[in-house]
Amino acid sequence: MFTLKPTTQSKHSSQHSTPSLIREKVDLLSSRQSDLEQKIQKEHDFAKLNASKNKRAALLALKKKKMYENQVLKIIETKLTLETVAGNIDDARFNNHTLNVLKMGADSLREIHGTVNLNVVDDVMDSVQDQVDFSNEIEDIIARPMIGQDIDEFELEDELQAIEQQYPPSSISELEKDSIDLKKRSINLSEVPLIALPPRPYRSKQENKLMNLDDDDDDDDDEDLQRIRLAMAL
Repeated sequence: MFTLKPTTQSKHSSQHSTPSLIREKVDLLSSRQSDLEQKIQKEHDFAKLNASKNKRAALLALKKKKMYENQVLKIIETKLTLETVAGNIDDARFNNHTLNVLKMGADSLREIHGTVNLNVVDDVMDSVQDQVDFSNEIEDIIARPMIGQDIDEFELEDELQAIEQQYPPSSISELEKDSIDLKKRSINLSEVPLIALPPRPYRSKQENKLMNLDDDDDDDDDEDLQRIRLAMAL
């Protein structure tokens, strides 16, 4: 005589079928409970009708009612036990599934980290930092101003000091004052009032010819005068 051990597949099938069987049993017990409750109500009504007419029959009905009530109590306790077991099976199945997922996750992490060494990670991070520093140095060099020759700061300070001695603050203030006076004396054409000129007197054609000759002579004189002024300015 020997017994066959259940295979893994049969174990899984039993684990999935057990809660279903339990719930089917609970449904049967619920149906049985409903039938007994109807019988209890029936016996109660019968005892109520025969309490005064047939006392013996009423007592028998009450005994049946009591028996049915006891059966209902047992059914309720059995249903509670079955539902508790079914809930525990669901919880255990959920926990087992969660555990398997966690195990798979741990195996995946172990496989990924199997080729990783902490020393290698430190070396990689140091290399990345070196490249970042190198890139920053390149940016600093590119950002420097392009000047053909080095500038001597001390030479610039000496030149500035010489300028300050040549043009002291008092002389600079006088120059600024003269510039302001010149600006004040400058004429703004927009501020000159408009004056109406007298009407041009009437002249004959002969008088106009004589006036034109005079104007030409005046223009020549003005040009000569302008050239003399330019020569004196130079």
